[in-house]
Amino acid sequence: IMGEVAQNDLKRVLSFTLVSHMGYMLFGIGMSTKVGMAATIFYVAHHITVQSTMFLAAGLVEQRGGTTNLARLGGLAKVAPF
Repeated sequence: IMGEVAQNDLKRVLSFTLVSHMGYMLFGIGMSTKVGMAATIFYVAHHITVQSTMFLAAGLVEQRGGTTNLARLGGLAKVAPF
């Protein structure tokens, strides 16, 4: 998670969150119980949905702002208010 803070690219930040959440999935599998496995399956489905949506949103930001560099995305609300 500390590596994520040092990033300045939106897509790299999202990639770091993807990797960091793998630990939660491994924890559920490591429980070796039916509840742990069920929770892991639910979490994987949820995470796929959320991460896909976040990467699509990052693509829209890149399209409107011309970059995914967080330092250069200032003023995006003026270019694309909605």
